[in-house]
Amino acid sequence: MKKFFLVTTSLFVVFLIFFLIYNFFFKNNPFDGKVPAVTIVENPTIEDDRTNDTQKAEMIIAPFVEEKASSLSFNTETKSLFFLSPDERALRETPTITGAPRTVITFPFTPQSIVWSPTGKRALVKQSATQWTLFDRETTTLTMLKTGIESPTWTTLGDKIVYKFYDPDTKKRTLTLANPDGSNWKVIGDARFQFLETATIPRSTSIAFWNRGNAFEKTSLSTVSTLDGSPKEIFTTTYGADYRFSPNGEKILTSGTVEKGSSSLSLALMNIGGSGYQNLFIPTLVSKTTWSKSGRTLYYALPGSIPTGSVLPNDYYEKPLLTSDTFWKMDTKTGESSRIVDTADITQSFDAQDFTLDDEESTLFFVNRRDNKIYRIRL
Repeated sequence: MKKFFLVTTSLFVVFLIFFLIYNFFFKNNPFDGKVPAVTIVENPTIEDDRTNDTQKAEMIIAPFVEEKASSLSFNTETKSLFFLSPDERALRETPTITGAPRTVITFPFTPQSIVWSPTGKRALVKQSATQWTLFDRETTTLTMLKTGIESPTWTTLGDKIVYKFYDPDTKKRTLTLANPDGSNWKVIGDARFQFLETATIPRSTSIAFWNRGNAFEKTSLSTVSTLDGSPKEIFTTTYGADYRFSPNGEKILTSGTVEKGSSSLSLALMNIGGSGYQNLFIPTLVSKTTWSKSGRTLYYALPGSIPTGSVLPNDYYEKPLLTSDTFWKMDTKTGESSRIVDTADITQSFDAQDFTLDDEESTLFFVNRRDNKIYRIRL
């Protein structure tokens, strides 16, 4: 009996010790049934990138391609932007959906500008003032043209080019029609000005040409038929003028001044024959404008921060003079103008050029002369 009592007492003591240990270490554990609070910290670089992308998407005006660019244009076939990259000596392409550029071709020279054919399949690339190269986008081949070609443009069909040619032997300047590679050329008129600009007239067999805008001389706008070579002067009233033809070939947009050596540039509209001059009283340059496809809406940048006493357009291109622009559109039928970007949404200075619209006319692209990068405006 005594032995049984001792065994029972020992077991009781063991169970008591176990019970005390359990209560102390497990049952009263302050972390029992709880999950530690763990803070997950994302990579700050990834977070910054996400924030920047979101901010850009929400901005009315924002960077689109953050590399130096020039000669910006939209291709309706590929739904992409083409531009020259002086740093890479290349023609670059970027889809308007992604904004991710790729190199189309690298040139053996630094390209200065490019003139696309109406179809966008071929282009003339400027190497120097008198040296141009033909680029074929489908075959990605280059054909150097003869020296002496200046200010070339394309015919409406894109099967011929027209350019000014200077013959150093005869000292004569002529307007010449030729195949895109420069072959089978023929003279179609005289070019009496040393510095000449040319342009395709949409839906016409003629091309336009004029002396480069100079505030100290009147600008003579003329046309010449590529069929019979008969030149015709259609407008010669303003100084320092430049011209842009509407896509439907019905209107001419011009910028210029009625006073010699003035800074009071203004946009105006004319009929295709040079009649019906209508001052729009918009103080900007043709190079800061673009037409809608219908030819009804005009998009433009209105320059600010122009120093008092500036001579335009000379100082803008020669100094160069940098502007701070605001962005507008005009209904050319009603004459009504409105902002496309509120001043509160303009967070930096823009000096806009090379305006181009996408196919849906929902986005306006341009190059900022201040940093030579491509920006976009949601319309």
